[in-house]
Parts: sequence; C-alpha cells; structure tokens
Amino acid sequence: MLGIRLPEPTPVLLTAAALTVYCKDEEDGLACTAETTYALANRAATAIQIRGEYYGASSSYLRMSRAGHRLPLNQFYDDESLAQVDRAAASERQPARTGELNSTFDFTLPASKQDSLSFMSTVTPCQTDRPDTRRPTSSSMLQLRHPYFAPQAVAERLLRFSFELWPVRLWAGGQRQKVKIVLPPQWAAEVRGFPVRVVGPGLLEGEQDGGLADVMVLTLRHAKRGPLLNGGPLFAVGGRLDRAQLRLRVGYELGIGESASTSLVLDHEPQRYSSLAWMWEVGTHSGTFWPSLTVGAGPLARFGSGNTAAGGRVQGGLSFKVISFGVSLDVHHKQPEQLAPFAWGQVSF
Repeated sequence: MLGIRLPEPTPVLLTAAALTVYCKDEEDGLACTAETTYALANRAATAIQIRGEYYGASSSYLRMSRAGHRLPLNQFYDDESLAQVDRAAASERQPARTGELNSTFDFTLPASKQDSLSFMSTVTPCQTDRPDTRRPTSSSMLQLRHPYFAPQAVAERLLRFSFELWPVRLWAGGQRQKVKIVLPPQWAAEVRGFPVRVVGPGLLEGEQDGGLADVMVLTLRHAKRGPLLNGGPLFAVGGRLDRAQLRLRVGYELGIGESASTSLVLDHEPQRYSSLAWMWEVGTHSGTFWPSLTVGAGPLARFGSGNTAAGGRVQGGLSFKVISFGVSLDVHHKQPEQLAPFAWGQVSF
C-alpha cells in the first residue's frame, strides 16, 4: 500500500488530487513510479501547519516537492512493520524482507494562500506472478465477439499494486480526483476502486468529483504474443432499410491488438447478387453496463445478376457477448448516387 497518513483532520481544503503511475520495461522486469499531487488552499485568516507521513515507498528514491521546490524528508523504516514481516517469514521458513519506507513531512501553509504538494517514489507490487481468478470488469471487442475462439487474456506475468489515493475524509472541502496510468503497450491494465477508461495503447485515464475513492488496486498483465490475434467465424442476417430485401452474411475475423480487427465477409441477397468485403474495424472496451462501440470501413466487390462492380462499405455497431447489432452503408462506382443501407444482427463464436 502506497499513500499518505494525516494524524488528524485538517481545515486545509484539498481542491484537486491526481495520481500518475508511470511504468516502463527494464531488463529485470517492469519498473513503476508513482506521483501524487495535491492542490491545497488555506482560506482561513491564520496560517495552518500540516504534518503527515508518506508511506509504502519501495526504495530510498522518494522526492517531495512543494510548489515545484524540493523539500527535505525525514525517512525511516517502520520497525514494527519490519518485526511483523520477520515473524511471518520465520513461521513460514522464508527469508525476511525489509519493512516499508516511511517519510514524515511538516510545513506551514500561509493564510489565504494556495499551494501544491507532490510526492514521487518507486513502487513495488503487492502481488506478483500469481494466477488471477477474479472476473474482469471489461472486455475488448474481439473478446466479446469471439469468446470461444479468441485467445483469452491469460498473463505470462501478473503484477498487482495497491494505492491509498488520498485520505479524503481528513481534508476539508470537495475535490476533483484524477488518475493517469502509462504502461508499455504489451501490458494490459485493470483498475478497481476508481473509474478509468482506455484512452489509447498503454494509456488509461479517469476522473471523478467528491470524496469517494479511498483505495485503488491496479492489476497489470503481460503476455508475449504478436499483434495479430485469432478471432473466429461470424454469421449475420439483416435487411435493406429502404426496401424489403433480405441479406445473409458469413465471414471470419482476426484481431489486431486489443482494439481493432480485420474480417473478410461474404454477403448474399437471394435472387439478386452477392458482395465480398474486406472490413477494418476499431472498437472500445466494454464495461459492466455498456457494450463495445465499433466503427469500420473497407472495400467491396459486388457480383451476380450479370454485372460486377467495385465499391466501399462503412458500418457501425454495438457488440455484446456473442451478439452484435449494426448498420452498413454500401456504395458502388457504377451507381455512386445510390446508397444501399442495411441493418443486421450478428452472432459470432
């Protein structure tokens, strides 16, 4: 657990709090650094002294700064924590580990002033290389569409970190809370205790108001695999939106990383013509209560009924587990003014 402790509530306002976790690959594994920043305001007519303790740093690399200027720290190892670890190690016949590194801080915030306080330190996981049996709270587009054929997120390595975000009940006032996590792209992250979203490869961000979050658990999974992932077969049925016309679809899909896919699909309209499309799609991760939102485009070739034409297709949809719904819009070079809109429902395995 990494965080700060205040011995008692303070009248100082915590107007904003932010946690940024930076992780990078090194020769001996993943190295992570955490930076916590507090925006403080003293609206009283007198100066207020703030005392506290920053705890849980994994090494002597710990820096505290106030308004961008580095402050001295009184660092010490928690003897009682060390003694407890020694006793537990002896009972399990394991080598004893070092206790957690704590650091006290003490400064005065002048009357009617605003200030910022930042801590930066290296952190070590509270759990490493153990099977993770908890159900994930989100799934990628590929995992939703092809739960039986797509590779599951089984990690070759697993790291879990725990952060006490900010002692929200000890600061006065309301505050805006932000979390940012930066990872190498081959690592996948799951966050519990704070709402975050995937912004891009290796980047998660989250924000909320109020004093809701106390502890955040960050789980990182690493799996050595190429960018092209197996997806699975798909089958769809739908119809034209501008007239009564049935359309059937069959295809196969491959994943490109966690958020994109490519597929080859064959559509057939009975007694009319068929079309072959090479689609490229991107999709968001799903959550507990919402599906994956997908958009895509690709070239197509239409054949049958005595004529052949080339064109393109754009489509969007919603993907749930196994089932998807969407709308496609086809256009052909021989009839560019005539768009062919279709709505469809799809099952995939």
